[in-house]
Formats: sequence, structure tokens, C-alpha cells
Amino acid sequence: MARDEYVKYWKKLEEEGNADNPYDDIFEELLEESFKKFPKYQRDCGDWADFIIPDTDLNIPVFASGWGDGYYPCYFGYDEKGELCGFYILFIDIEKEYSDED
Repeated sequence: MARDEYVKYWKKLEEEGNADNPYDDIFEELLEESFKKFPKYQRDCGDWADFIIPDTDLNIPVFASGWGDGYYPCYFGYDEKGELCGFYILFIDIEKEYSDED
């Protein structure tokens, strides 16, 4: 549902001539605003934000994952009915990052 509304919103921006790429046109400013609100928990360019799709009550969590220098494993969780109930992205391997090993 949120995906479909986002696609509609982006197509509208494209038709109006106000769209080049999502990061520059939407998310960069949103991430910077998030940093201003929550500076203790992110870098100065912003690491996360909650994008509310205009004219809806739907949201999309947005994360800055780095500088295009890698990949991030993604895991999906399903409930007993087989419906998606969780989505996990491993941005950092905590054990590896904080271990005493090189």
C-alpha cells in the first residue's frame, strides 16, 4: 500500500517536472531535518528519517546506508499465517565491529 502511494506521488512529481532523483528531491532535506531534531543519534547529514507520503497517512522509514561502498544483507520475518511481519537490514555487524579481533 505505501509502495503504491509512493509510486503515485513520485510519478506526479515527474509529470510536474519537479523530479530528478528521490534522494536529491525528497530524502536529502528530510534526512538533514531529522539530524536537526535528533542530533545525538546520527551524523550531521542525517542517518534516518520517517517520510510521510504527502496527502496520505502512510510512511516509509528512510535510512542513509553509507556512500555506495557495499551491500547489506536483508532478512524477512513471517508470522504463523505466512504474512510478512518484519524486515531487517544488517547495516553493521555489531559482534565484528566491537570485537578485539582485527
